[in-house]
Amino acid sequence: MGDRTTRELRGQWMKSLTGSGAGVLYNLDSAGRTAYVSSNVQSVLGWDPAALRSRPIFDIVPEEDQELLRAALLRTLHGDEEVEVEFRARHLNGEELFVEATMVRAGDESQSSVLLRFRDVTQRKTTERELRGMVSWFRALTRNSGDVIVVLGSDGNHRFVSGSSEAVLGYPPDEFTHDAMMDAIRPRDRMGLVVVLEGLREEVGSSARHTVRVRHQDGTWRHLEVLAVNRLDDRTIAGVILYLRDVTEQRLRDDLTDLPNRILFVDRLQEAIDERSSAVHAVALLELDRFALVKSSLGTEVADNMLVQFARRIRRAAKEGWTIARVGEGQFAALLTGLESGADAQAQVQELGGTVEEPFHLAAQEVYSGLTVGLALSTRKYSRADAMLRDAEGALQKARVQGSGEVVVNTELIQTRGGRLLLESDLIGAIERNEFRVHYQPIYDAVSRAIRGFEALVRWEHPRDGLILPGRFIGVAEETGLIVQIGEFVLRQACEQLALWSEQIAGADELTMAVNLSTLQLRDEEIVNRVAAVLLETGIEAQRLKLEITETALIDRPGQAGRTMSLLKDLGVGLALDDFGTGYSSLSYLSAYPFDVLKIDRAFVSGPRGLDEWHRGRKLIGGIIQLGHALGLDVVAEGVEDESQAQILAELDCDILQGYHLARPGSPEVIERLLQPKRRVMGS
Repeated sequence: MGDRTTRELRGQWMKSLTGSGAGVLYNLDSAGRTAYVSSNVQSVLGWDPAALRSRPIFDIVPEEDQELLRAALLRTLHGDEEVEVEFRARHLNGEELFVEATMVRAGDESQSSVLLRFRDVTQRKTTERELRGMVSWFRALTRNSGDVIVVLGSDGNHRFVSGSSEAVLGYPPDEFTHDAMMDAIRPRDRMGLVVVLEGLREEVGSSARHTVRVRHQDGTWRHLEVLAVNRLDDRTIAGVILYLRDVTEQRLRDDLTDLPNRILFVDRLQEAIDERSSAVHAVALLELDRFALVKSSLGTEVADNMLVQFARRIRRAAKEGWTIARVGEGQFAALLTGLESGADAQAQVQELGGTVEEPFHLAAQEVYSGLTVGLALSTRKYSRADAMLRDAEGALQKARVQGSGEVVVNTELIQTRGGRLLLESDLIGAIERNEFRVHYQPIYDAVSRAIRGFEALVRWEHPRDGLILPGRFIGVAEETGLIVQIGEFVLRQACEQLALWSEQIAGADELTMAVNLSTLQLRDEEIVNRVAAVLLETGIEAQRLKLEITETALIDRPGQAGRTMSLLKDLGVGLALDDFGTGYSSLSYLSAYPFDVLKIDRAFVSGPRGLDEWHRGRKLIGGIIQLGHALGLDVVAEGVEDESQAQILAELDCDILQGYHLARPGSPEVIERLLQPKRRVMGS
């Protein structure tokens, strides 16, 4: 066949297979001899194109596949317009490759030939073969197993799911996809599993265990223990194996009474809270008064019998929809739902108290016992189950003090403790509901009265009590550890705000931001990384951030504090000693720690022994300022409340002023109005 004919045939081929992709092109006569082969055959099969011309294509096809190819050739010549076929082709080096070919007829009736284009699909065939082997292997492995076995490929998708997925979770294997599994996992547990799997992928052969809660297709929750094993190095598996074992019963039932245990009780309580129903629900903690005495005098076995008898009684007394659980050695809990009011809850609890009116039959004796109850009501608008349960425990503790058979409601307890428990619970909810706000108090140059920067101050926008100042909640936040989360929020918010002002307001890129660092934050091993991350994410230059540390934060662990402060200094941030003069060892701290700023406490400026009220006040402050300057520190005076104080401090060479006379703390919107017209706002 001449070159012109070949060109025409190739043109027909390109038109008939537009968009089919690159491949090796053959032109074969009716006997299968090669009239033309494209040059890229050498890159695919190693053959020189000239060596293949005029030779039958069957010469490079294994004998077992030759009949298959001949049949396809005849079908193309005498019938079908386009024929697809897969066969093996022999590489010049002897290796056999799998190829996928498409064949079309070319030429007229008198001189017909076939155009064949093929591409190498060896890798795909190998993968499919390995996958079939893997599936067969896992099917044999899981045939008699109650565990759900999932194989995650390197892309994270499910390559295999055992048939037990339907029995355990209600999902047929083909429906238990990666997305379906992740959607079924309780959101609180989902991220933990993702972190475990991501960490596992980094080390071939490693394994990890994790427990998650998964919603069955019937809507119930199941607890699954997940054993994950990295087998990405095994060609047969080439993935991460997840063994999912249903441990719901063993995790959620009390062995002695067969009642739900504390874990299941908290789960159901959280579900009741999350429903946000208008109906009232309550948590009643029930304690058998004579249990400890029975155990010490009659033994553990008899005491256990007492618990079993009580469990039967309270189960019978419970109304539909309630959850009764054993949550402690001699302690039970009842989740009362569908109530009309707090008074209704107390009436229902009194009915539960009737379960101990009859004696317990123990070791041939009749033993009477009272029932002491701590009650928490959902009228407090809880967002977390543990907070509601904690209030019930507090009420139970007070009920014990009052005596056997008492019922105490958590609201009464909160009143007797001056609102402490209410405040603590509200604080937890405030973090979840994003109720904290950051206000900013400007600080001024003592001479020019130009704004030099700001101090970030946290406020709590309480849904019931309005804006709460830190004096009411910071102490509780520190005692409960919540101050770490609050402090990190303030740090990030303040830096983001400073970055925003720097972009939008002329001259604001010179301003600084002071943020208080609590004792617990200073002890936090991750504090340096947290500060570095915030600076990186917001783009704020490190020297514009000033971290204020009080003397009390240094007292407990001075060595650790010193190391942390040195690392913070290495980042480039400034460090200020706050409330100077209110402690006992401030002078030693000035020499021992790498401070940049000294802040004179407001008591020396406007307190009873301040500039205005004490004749030695001016000398004392002057001495502090001179000491700070001698040590190379900037000196800030807090609590400036009138112009006289501001002028005296300027005369004493104080660097920076802060106080209500100059500006009160304000929201970002208030501060923006202060900055926009001009930066010099005093003395106009």
